[in-house]
Amino acid sequence: MALKTAAGLVLLLAGFTRVNSPEGWAEPTPGRAVSGEASYYAPGIMAAVANRRGLDLAGYRGGVAMMRRGDIGREVWILAEGSEEWAGPFLVVDCAQRIHYPGLVDRGRVIELDRADWRVLGLPDGPAPVVVSFVGPWPAPRVRWL
Repeated sequence: MALKTAAGLVLLLAGFTRVNSPEGWAEPTPGRAVSGEASYYAPGIMAAVANRRGLDLAGYRGGVAMMRRGDIGREVWILAEGSEEWAGPFLVVDCAQRIHYPGLVDRGRVIELDRADWRVLGLPDGPAPVVVSFVGPWPAPRVRWL
C-alpha cells in the first residue's frame, strides 16, 4: 500500500502511520514508522533531558523527543528527505507536553532533535520532512521521495 503525504513522501510498506490521535498521547506511536516534520532544540538539550530522566545515551547517536509520552525509552532511526541512509539509533528521551500535543500533531510534527544532531544529518534550517522508524535500520520501511 502506498501513501502520499503532505511532505511529498510515498511510503511503500504496511505498518506505517501518519495520523496521531490526541487521545493516544500516553501510548506508544502505533505502526512501524511515522512521517512528518522534524525540528530541533539548542545543542545539549536532549543530553540534559536524558540525564535528568536517568536515561543512558551510551550506544546511541543521541537523544530525541517524539510527540507521545509512550515513546520515551524507544529506539528510533531517522531518514531525512533526500537521503538514502537511515541515521540512528537515537533514544527517545522526551515528549511533547500533553497540552501542546494536539497542536504539534496538527502541524505534522513527529520528532525533535538536538541541534548538533540536526547539523550532522545535514537538515536545513526550519522544519524538515523526515520518516522515523521504530524497527531499526533493517528491515526499515522503504521510502520513495517525490
